Amino acid sequence: MIDKSMLESIKRDMEKAAKDAGPKYGVEIHFAGGTYTDVEATLKLKITDNVKNSDEYMKQEWDKYCGWYGFKPEHFGATVVHHGNEIRLIGFNTDKPKNCISFIKTKDGSKYMCSQEAGHNIFKIPEDKES
Repeated sequence: MIDKSMLESIKRDMEKAAKDAGPKYGVEIHFAGGTYTDVEATLKLKITDNVKNSDEYMKQEWDKYCGWYGFKPEHFGATVVHHGNEIRLIGFNTDKPKNCISFIKTKDGSKYMCSQEAGHNIFKIPEDKES
């Protein structure tokens, strides 16, 4: 019979294995919840690519695409307080034309997306006026 204490024990053992496996593949592995009954359990595994999640990689990508979205290289990492939360501008999702601007809440690292127009308004990026 599967119970909560058994799952906690299994999770600890799997986290030990994940600490060894993560660096081998250049990723971070975390367990992020799950569900169980007395006969079955499902654990949610979160794997994050360390390279693509690094500030250096995100800055390179920013520099490559910022002009497409009306931003400049120096806007990378800009922080503002929006709806009571400090947020930081980190990049773009070129596969999502509607919500293409990526930012995170600095307090907990939660990632969010918004439209180009909203990104310009939130981060106070002035529109370039051509004379």
